[in-house]
Amino acid sequence: MEMFEKEEIEKKLEEILEPFLKEEGFFLVDINWKGVGRSGKIEVFVDKNEGVTAEDTKKLAEDILEILHLKEIPLDYILEVSSPGLDRILKKKKEYRWACGKKIKVIYGEGKEEKGTLVFVNDEKIGIEKEKEIVYIFFNEIKKAQLIEWENYGKY
Repeated sequence: MEMFEKEEIEKKLEEILEPFLKEEGFFLVDINWKGVGRSGKIEVFVDKNEGVTAEDTKKLAEDILEILHLKEIPLDYILEVSSPGLDRILKKKKEYRWACGKKIKVIYGEGKEEKGTLVFVNDEKIGIEKEKEIVYIFFNEIKKAQLIEWENYGKY
């Protein structure tokens, strides 16, 4: 299996790992391959409803290493498994779907910015609820979107 293009590697890893993670009760948020040729780092970002613990990521890393070994993936890699983080930047539509119900900030168009709760995602646009109204933004207008859950931490 000769596959050294970033997108091909990520797609293949997703096909292998997503069913396992789903079965274990996790949602695969993203997979990143950071490497050159056959050598690099695989980053796997997972989440679950009750949150991800350090013990979860340790066990998943062990299981994923075993799965990739059994599948004979022809890469030399370091594996990193973690939660997506409180300030994750959203890139793929799949990540927006995962983030539905979470607070986000979106920069779009010519420097416009919206903050609110992501309440709607389809193939063309997202909807952000703020002050009891929903603002719709097309994906092709989005310059940057990220979670802002952390803004409420430390406030009482």
